[in-house]
Amino acid sequence: RRNLLVLVNMARTYAVRRQDRDLYRSLLVEVLEAGDINPEQRLTNMIAKRRAERYLRQIDERFPR
Repeated sequence: RRNLLVLVNMARTYAVRRQDRDLYRSLLVEVLEAGDINPEQRLTNMIAKRRAERYLRQIDERFPR
């Protein structure tokens, strides 16, 4: 994938709206595990990875048990 922010935004909007904790987590983990896949999107993807880390730390706030 070219722009990892798409996955982060999907996690934050679609997965949260559906209250799908597994989808939320898997999308954010996919972002974190992606390598340097597109040098032209390097800055955007670095931002996406930082956001994914932050949002994973907040998973219990977004999906109370």
